[in-house]
Amino acid sequence: MRDLFAIDLRSLALFRVSSALLLLADLAIRATDLNVMYTDDGMFPRAEIWQRITSIWNWSFHFASGASWYQAILFGISGVLALALAAGYATRIATIGSWLMLVSIHHRVPAVLSGAEILLRMLLFWAMFLPLGAAWSVDSWRAKRKGRVTPHSDAATVLTVGSAAILLQMGQMYLFSAIFKSNAQWFHGEALAGILSHDFFALPPAAWLLRFPALLKDLTWATLALEWAAPLLLFSPRWTGRFRLAAISALAAMHIGIGICLEVGLFSYVSLAGLSLFLPAAFWNSRLLARF
Repeated sequence: MRDLFAIDLRSLALFRVSSALLLLADLAIRATDLNVMYTDDGMFPRAEIWQRITSIWNWSFHFASGASWYQAILFGISGVLALALAAGYATRIATIGSWLMLVSIHHRVPAVLSGAEILLRMLLFWAMFLPLGAAWSVDSWRAKRKGRVTPHSDAATVLTVGSAAILLQMGQMYLFSAIFKSNAQWFHGEALAGILSHDFFALPPAAWLLRFPALLKDLTWATLALEWAAPLLLFSPRWTGRFRLAAISALAAMHIGIGICLEVGLFSYVSLAGLSLFLPAAFWNSRLLARF
């Protein structure tokens, strides 16, 4: 159970910093369209959202006012919370606050949500139940300075319901992605060529890859096989660390390739942040990292 569902505190710290940077990047991107997307003078006035989405669960702090100054204040609060999360200062409060603000901004304009936003939101939800500030943080530094021993100071890993849930969240993402891809286009090796030919998503390197149809067919099959294998490799009960490092390397290469060839927003980076949770102690204790 510890091998499968425990998270190294250093991996948890890397995830914390990565998630905070992603939150800041997301805010910076959204801020460029603040007036157009988040005020009543823009494309999505509050009345329009209320008319189309009537669920009581679609709450948002951003619904309190449609003025640009109010939206800017909320963006500022989100930025401060993300910076606190990155530094590991009042980490639990920063995590909960960041999740609440992220859900709030998602509910303000639900029409533009993508897989990246939803995955980041789910990972932050489970992160609220984890000791994100146990390592590489202002909180841990202050605790050591005052001579206090935190609950996780004597352990290299944390094993809780929260650690199991956040790891399973990533595993399920790959599992259901593989299920969704299990159709004729992927089985025949035609999917990647079709995706890369869409000008709306494709970046310049995609046009170069289209010159190699045989390679794209192999990459299509390899992607499908990898996503089916990923949950098994990430949760293998034997040689867990070795299989995880192999899976992380292959999945990271896939996500980097997607980011290079396709305009998918922050999805590749959110996925990489989630994969960092699986990094075993063997990775952190390796000779290569020991040099640093």
